[in-house]
Formats: sequence, structure tokens, C-alpha cells
Amino acid sequence: MVYCVEWLDSESGDVQSLVLPEHPDLETEERADLLGGIRVIRSTGGPWTFEAIPYYAWAHRGMGEMVVWLPVAGR
Repeated sequence: MVYCVEWLDSESGDVQSLVLPEHPDLETEERADLLGGIRVIRSTGGPWTFEAIPYYAWAHRGMGEMVVWLPVAGR
């Protein structure tokens, strides 16, 4: 399954500048209220917080930036 981060799922709204820490704290959560029910991946630590949604679900909530690949700090 491929996930992506959309502008409204990032605390800053700027998904182009998201960088994962080398050892990110991530968790999954079922979101029945989002897009008819999906599982998201949420960051739980680090300098940025975000939720990633399944790629097939992007662009259903309006126009904005989206990224699939997030760089890792120090790499």
C-alpha cells in the first residue's frame, strides 16, 4: 500500500518541507470519519506532525500539495 501526505494533513500545511527523523515514531489508526473509512499513518514525534493517507484517497478534499516520498534527516 502506498501512502501520501496532503497539505491539510500536515501541521504546517507545507508538505514539501517534511523530513522524517532517522527513527520516526509512527502509528496507524482507523479513521471512520475520513473518506468513508481509511487507515492512516500518523507521526507521533519529531519536529513535524502529519497523517499519511492511502494514495488512492488523495485529492478528494480539495486542491493542494501532496507528497509520497519523504526524505529522512541525515541521508
